[in-house]
Amino acid sequence: MKDRHDPMPPSLDRLRRRLSTNPFTIWLGLSLTDVTDGAVAFSCPWRDEFLGNAGREAIHGGIYAAMIDSAAIYAVIVGLGRMATTIDLRIDFHTKARRGVFTIVGSPVRIGRTMSTAEARVLDCEGRLVASGRGVFMALQESLESDVDSGAG
Repeated sequence: MKDRHDPMPPSLDRLRRRLSTNPFTIWLGLSLTDVTDGAVAFSCPWRDEFLGNAGREAIHGGIYAAMIDSAAIYAVIVGLGRMATTIDLRIDFHTKARRGVFTIVGSPVRIGRTMSTAEARVLDCEGRLVASGRGVFMALQESLESDVDSGAG
């Protein structure tokens, strides 16, 4: 269900411009790679700074949560055509990742006028599911361009 104010989904370039205003996702290394049928795909390179347990080479859960939150909220943004904010987020950790590039896929579960739900999956470089989650997001009146034009984050 698309928002009546912006029936056309935002383009990949428009979404990338918005993502480029977020200092945290820039630090994380998230790159938006695809938008299809409301779903979004990101890639993220492995970084040793992500480790929560260096001896086991285990990624900190907060890193996975950030990846999942980002992919899920962008799936909602695509559905709404405007910004949203996270209200609730639930994460499941499945297995330890192997070193390499992560793929994160977000997809809408339900897009509503005010509240929306989306889910995301984090896959390691071998395509194994390492974490997944679901979030609830609230629509904002803020357009995708509001911070892009001002240069704010």
